[in-house]
Amino acid sequence: MRRLERLLNEKTGNLNRNIKVEQIRDLGEFLSLSAALSPWRVVVIDTLDDLEPSGANALLKMLEEPPPNTLYFLVSHAPGRLLPTIRSRCRRLEFQKLSDDAMTSILEREAPDMSAADRRRIVSMSFGSAGRALAFAELDLTKIEEAAVAILRQGDPTNARRADLATELGKKGAADRYAAFLDLAPSLIAREARKLEGAPRERALDAYAKARELAAMAPRVSLEPAATVFQLGGILAEVAGPASLKR
Repeated sequence: MRRLERLLNEKTGNLNRNIKVEQIRDLGEFLSLSAALSPWRVVVIDTLDDLEPSGANALLKMLEEPPPNTLYFLVSHAPGRLLPTIRSRCRRLEFQKLSDDAMTSILEREAPDMSAADRRRIVSMSFGSAGRALAFAELDLTKIEEAAVAILRQGDPTNARRADLATELGKKGAADRYAAFLDLAPSLIAREARKLEGAPRERALDAYAKARELAAMAPRVSLEPAATVFQLGGILAEVAGPASLKR
């Protein structure tokens, strides 16, 4: 079996923003080997959302002509963002989100020193994903979530809130927290939209679409983190209404 995921950047000490095209190309050597213990070879890419564009194109070529007895497990948190040509060559298997009780049990086991209040906060912002919860717990994103929710509900007429958020996530060494925020922001808007009705809900749904598009595009074209967070902050503020935005 071969598993592909983001690798550690030795210069920064953080994970790379993407799974590199070289990692996909190296699969060729693995797939050329004869299996010893089983007739099958398995490739797991976790996640496909992290592939840089050239890597996605290289993978597509392998999916078009897969070697015999080879299984690809392609993990994606947002399959709608993937290349249609990749989606069309896969069989989709959806996993339902975990219950809050199950999420709490996982955090109690994996992060026993975390307070009950922090566990509740992490569960509420993880939307049924154990992997997301553990990542958020490790990165201490509760204050980031609080700042984002404040913008979402109260707006940001002076731009001060989104500027503070951009400064915090644009710091050197904040790449993992920045990447987590890209994942978090659209989900926060979706959670808020479920509580709204009428025009406010329409604003939230429009903001959700914008946030998803920006969050998906930012790592692929290497947008500057602070500027991207500031722009996402503006999208969050749209949910609060026109009066919450700087004129």
